[in-house]
Amino acid sequence: MTLLTEVMQRPLDPGYAAAAAQRSSDTGPGRARRRAPVTTVLAVVAGALLVSAVLDLRLPRLLDEHALLVEQIESRTTQVDALEDRVGGLQEEVIALGNQALGAQSGAAEEAEMLAVAAGVTPVVGPGLEITLDDASASQDPVTGDVRDGGEDDEGRVVDRDVVVVVNGLWAAGAESVSVNDQRLTSLSAIRAAGDAILVNFRALAPPYRIQAVGDAQGMQTAFASSAAGRYLASIQQNYGVRASVSAGGERELPGAPGLRLRHARPLEPDAPAMLEPTTVPPTGQEVVP
Repeated sequence: MTLLTEVMQRPLDPGYAAAAAQRSSDTGPGRARRRAPVTTVLAVVAGALLVSAVLDLRLPRLLDEHALLVEQIESRTTQVDALEDRVGGLQEEVIALGNQALGAQSGAAEEAEMLAVAAGVTPVVGPGLEITLDDASASQDPVTGDVRDGGEDDEGRVVDRDVVVVVNGLWAAGAESVSVNDQRLTSLSAIRAAGDAILVNFRALAPPYRIQAVGDAQGMQTAFASSAAGRYLASIQQNYGVRASVSAGGERELPGAPGLRLRHARPLEPDAPAMLEPTTVPPTGQEVVP
């Protein structure tokens, strides 16, 4: 009976019971708390190694693609510039041949040359003035007082409306020819925005924006300063920190506008009156600031 009672009350050997108690103490809450920082450190190290491996695999490819895109942009830009130069040379050749063909007619060559200058086809050189617009410096804090239609994102940055107002002010002040960053303005020119860039003749320009005008320099400067465009320019300088400068005098050389095509023509009737001398007007589609 003593043996049966011992088996029923103490089925495990005392050695097994001691081993089980030792294992329970080793896996208790305190042991788990001691292991938690180690697990966290191991997880962070494993994540860092994984990110480093991914970057090592992808970074060279990204750098190669970026370099390839930069090379393609530079190559295409060079090609476009070369084609524009060729177009300008061919235009000058066409004008020379036209003048040669019109040489027998009294005054026809001079009239054709004047019309070409008014249309913006040929380069012009003469006295004039230059207005330079640039974004506000980063250290300046623009003051509120919006005279533009743009939002807060436009503060301190030259936008397309600023260039349009200045250009229209120069036309109204008596400019005979106008260009923006060597982009000659014609009756087909447009000044608009595409994201953060300003497009002139569908070419993206970067600040500073050099607006040159050929004509009576002193007269244009006086008329522009007293016009609504001059007051607008002074306002964005004072309220937004836009940097602007006006330089009058000296010779201004404006290139011809490439890509102009004859869209419509009809022969002149024998009894039709002679063509009038062209007058300088702002490009079509741009509002003149009153």
